[in-house]
Parts: sequence; C-alpha cells; structure tokens
Amino acid sequence: MNVQNLVEQVKEKINNIRVDKKKSVAAVAILSTLLIGSGAALASDGGHDGKDDKGEYHTVTQSSINYTGPIDLVTIAELSEKDSWFEDQSFTLEGYIIKQVNDKKFLFTDGADEITVNIRADNVESFSDKDKVRITGEYENEFFSKPHFDVKRITLLSI
Repeated sequence: MNVQNLVEQVKEKINNIRVDKKKSVAAVAILSTLLIGSGAALASDGGHDGKDDKGEYHTVTQSSINYTGPIDLVTIAELSEKDSWFEDQSFTLEGYIIKQVNDKKFLFTDGADEITVNIRADNVESFSDKDKVRITGEYENEFFSKPHFDVKRITLLSI
C-alpha cells in the first residue's frame, strides 16, 4: 500500500462520515418536526366534554373554563363584615350593575346592598342595568378609601 492509496481511503471515509452526518441531521430535523406537529395537533383537541360521576354535564375547553355547576357566592353584607386590610381573597357575587360612575367604576347591587366595583375593559361584553351578572374579584377595604370590589372576571347570566 502506498501513501496515495491511504490518502484516497481516508478521503472516502471522511466523505462517508459527512454524508452520514448530513443524513442524521436531516433525520433528527424531520423527527423533531413530526413530534412537535403531533403534539400541537393533540393539544388543539380543546378539552374534554362529558358527565362527571354525579351525572352532571360539564365542558372544559383549552381557552376558557365554562363550569356550570354550583359555586360559593357571597353577599355585599358578608363582604362588609370582612375587615382584614391585608388579606387578598377572591369572592364571587351575583346581581346587577345599575350605574356607571366613570370609565372604570360602576355601582353594583346584589338586591339588598350596593358597592362600587372597578371593571377593566378587558374582554367585557356589552350589558345593561337589566342584565344579571356574576362578578369575581377582590374586595378592597383599605384604611383611607371607601370599600370597593376589583372585578377580575365578569360573566353575563341573562340578557
């Protein structure tokens, strides 16, 4: 064997390695694309529809949760009894928004009492004082201001 033959054999092996490396990189890229694509396809299912163990029908979607079962509600009177200034708790009220005070402040009633609520315009549908709503948020009873309710979510119950 001469040096020329050895050089040719080494060049051939190097070319084979390059081809194999290109093939393996291409195979990994294709496999990754398939895995990511199939994961996205499975995730876009949107959730699960079905009955729970009590026979009640519930729908859960990926973009939002539309629970239709019972929830814990409080009244405005029960909120006023809470006097902790430093405790952030989430509460849910049902009633009517009866008046707009300014851009973000509204007057809410549960039928017995009234409270000022702050509502941001994020994803709020149009509603009137005749529409029953469910609001979820935080009750704020700060030392130097009137008690109010910061609405995090509003749901129209009737139109």
